[in-house]
Amino acid sequence: MEREIIEASVAGLPKSKLGEIQRDHEIWEEYDGGAKIMVTRHVLPTPQKDEIISLSVSGEPTERHRVIKEFIAIYGRPVEVSSYSQNPEELEIIIWLIPKV
Repeated sequence: MEREIIEASVAGLPKSKLGEIQRDHEIWEEYDGGAKIMVTRHVLPTPQKDEIISLSVSGEPTERHRVIKEFIAIYGRPVEVSSYSQNPEELEIIIWLIPKV
């Protein structure tokens, strides 16, 4: 996926409050090659209103890892990488903290 598409799509997402269930317009869903992605943005209850970007990615392992690397190239090292499946290759959730200065 092209860098410009990722940056524009993430920047265009409304920020939801952490802990709330996102509405459809607050989620970017896309199929990219053999990977399915879901991305959300959340505002944290910090004085600076820091943000979290959450990427959920599933699908074919090579494609999934390609997408994750593309996001890392833009947002840097994630603060958390988790698997939420009995088979860790099925779904990964990656979270980035975006501090507001």
